[in-house]
Amino acid sequence: SIAMAKSGSTTVLTLESDFERFHELVESLDAVFWEADARTRTFSFIAGRSDELLGSGAADWPSEGRVWGDHILPDDRKEALEQSRAATEAVQDHSVEYRVRAADGRTIWIRDLVNVVRTTQGPRQLRGLMVDVTERKHAERMRNGCGQPQVERVPRRAAVEQIGDVARRLIPDVYRQALAETHIEPVEEPD
Repeated sequence: SIAMAKSGSTTVLTLESDFERFHELVESLDAVFWEADARTRTFSFIAGRSDELLGSGAADWPSEGRVWGDHILPDDRKEALEQSRAATEAVQDHSVEYRVRAADGRTIWIRDLVNVVRTTQGPRQLRGLMVDVTERKHAERMRNGCGQPQVERVPRRAAVEQIGDVARRLIPDVYRQALAETHIEPVEEPD
């Protein structure tokens, strides 16, 4: 422990309690923390919800010599690796989004925020934070018209009639004029 004098009282900071708090924080986040060699991309550290997000045994990847990118689904792997390699070579922090197979078999989207640790010789190590962004991706798809939610379909004639009813009540003069131009008799509302 470390003791510090502060305003006549003694404050004791313990490295152990700080480490425990940090560990609890890491474990409480729905994310994976990792480190890898910048040149080989071999994982040297994985913590957080790795088994939950990346599958059983993901925490063992460093001891197995697994390489960053192996976990990415084949359809996304080439582009994600190219983006990350280019940014790493430029010694730039970056983020990459890609899909992986989760522990429960679902396909999930990951946003990987990567910090490039620099030395005078260039990039030495990569430190990253993988975050599940599946819900955000689904929301984007809905907003962009892909994978639209199921909506109740109203037959066209019924929809036109409903719109006509609303228009007749809200703007009777415009409604009557539009009908007059089409030579259709207006429907009178009962009193």
